[in-house]
Amino acid sequence: MTKAIGKVVDKAGIREFSFVATQYFQGDFVELEVVYSGGKKAATIVGEIIHKEATNPYFEKPSAINYLSEKDESITSWNLYIVKVKPIAVIDGEGIRKLDFPPSPGTNVYSAEESTISHVLGLENQGIPIGHLKQQGSLRIHLSEDLLCRTHFSILGRTGSGKSYFARGLAKCIKDRGLIIFSPTEEYNEIAKDINAQVFSKQDLLLPLNTSYIASIYGLTLQEEILFGQFMEKEMSFTQKASFSNQEIAHKFRAMIQAKRKEKPQTALFDIETFDIEGSSRGDATKDKFPKFIGSLLSKIGSKSLFFSKQPMKVPFSRSTIIDMSELDLESQQVIMMYVLSNLLESYRDEKKRRTFPKVIVMIEEVHNFAPSVHATICKNKIIQVAREGRKLGITLSLISQRPRHFDQTVLSQCGTLFLFHIPHPDDVEHIFGISPIYRRDLVDTVRELMVGECLVLGDTARYPLLCSVNF
Repeated sequence: MTKAIGKVVDKAGIREFSFVATQYFQGDFVELEVVYSGGKKAATIVGEIIHKEATNPYFEKPSAINYLSEKDESITSWNLYIVKVKPIAVIDGEGIRKLDFPPSPGTNVYSAEESTISHVLGLENQGIPIGHLKQQGSLRIHLSEDLLCRTHFSILGRTGSGKSYFARGLAKCIKDRGLIIFSPTEEYNEIAKDINAQVFSKQDLLLPLNTSYIASIYGLTLQEEILFGQFMEKEMSFTQKASFSNQEIAHKFRAMIQAKRKEKPQTALFDIETFDIEGSSRGDATKDKFPKFIGSLLSKIGSKSLFFSKQPMKVPFSRSTIIDMSELDLESQQVIMMYVLSNLLESYRDEKKRRTFPKVIVMIEEVHNFAPSVHATICKNKIIQVAREGRKLGITLSLISQRPRHFDQTVLSQCGTLFLFHIPHPDDVEHIFGISPIYRRDLVDTVRELMVGECLVLGDTARYPLLCSVNF
């Protein structure tokens, strides 16, 4: 062991203690050799430096400053450095455990050796290499894929902090699981070859072309659903294998109504002779309005940007998939997510099917748009359902957001590991640590002070909070 850098001072505790150093030293981890049980039990306390403070008695009294100035005596030898330490663990013959008895004042303090730091923090030499320990750049951080996916995990940070780069790098390092990536942008398409993924773009995102499904996603009333069902039965082009956009379906529906107007038939639902499809007046007080439910139906079907087919898309859960939703509006993205997650849960609940599929990680970018904290969306309940049931089925959620306070607390609370990038807003940081099992005031400040490409790793994957310089 190298030369001592200082000694423990009075009022040392098990959660924090201080030592005094008389000279500059490097490193953010320290170790102490202590002896318990009357000198029979030796142990090593390992701690992380959380604060440094310099003091010098020369500057405490003006009279001393004047006196020493006249004497022209050196004052650097008067410098003292008071260093606060957060104990990480104790290493003894029984292994690694929490500190349960404080070090004695006067105990020598040493800079921790790399092997000791690595052992205490659980830094393995294999697994997912996410970067280096910021305080000790020579130590590389590897994460266990199994530990990471034991629970759901979140990647949180402001725009431009490096969270999406981290998510893509993490995806490329996953080896024992499949991936389903929901991306509102095209940024994940560039890693498709690296992860052997099939990319679904707008024209590939085909939903079931049937009345009940369309009625459910557009919120049709019973009256609207019955009318739309009659239209679906009579539209012969829907029996073909082609796909149709919702605007095309609305156009065909409008054409059917206009054709019926010319034929002037009587139907069980309405007298088509009395309706003007464009809603214009025909001069008769009883025949001057187009029924509201038909106008509402056309308005609903014409909204969103979706494609339908008698042969809807089938996401191959046996391989990785990227859902590129960059050309869709937000509501359409929510519909696609609900459909895929519904099929995922249904497939993985079937034990026979589940045996043929790999375990899977579902990555959701900008999750605050799909499971917001204050209001419902088409897919919010499905995400919550996956968060609650997915883990036992082999489904792990990876939730990515720049505003953690704005996405559902139930979902966030299910995450056992957090990767926190720079988050400047104090409400967001307090919200995260209010749910996290680990709360330390210094960690709150650390998250707000992180630089681009740095993250704090908390939770099941890390034995102790890790400050990481990301580098895949």
